Amino acid sequence: MPDVAGAELVYVPIASADPEATETVVALRVLPDGITVVPAFLDRDRLVEVCGEQQPWMLIPVERLADLQGELGFEQILLDEGGCDGRR
Repeated sequence: MPDVAGAELVYVPIASADPEATETVVALRVLPDGITVVPAFLDRDRLVEVCGEQQPWMLIPVERLADLQGELGFEQILLDEGGCDGRR
């Protein structure tokens, strides 16, 4: 897992902000080299800078990232690096 510099929570893009949805789906991205990633950000401003104001997001505990990796099958976590557009 990437170094999160003591952070307890990270912002992750989600697939939809539909209030009728019964579950929240983390937005996975596939990079040009075929690696599936989840973008994660230490602050909301960085998420908005990289993904745009319209990107829905949620805060999750850092330790939950490892659980999500097992559940969702992504290969890497891109911390504050981008990934919202499918690029590093």
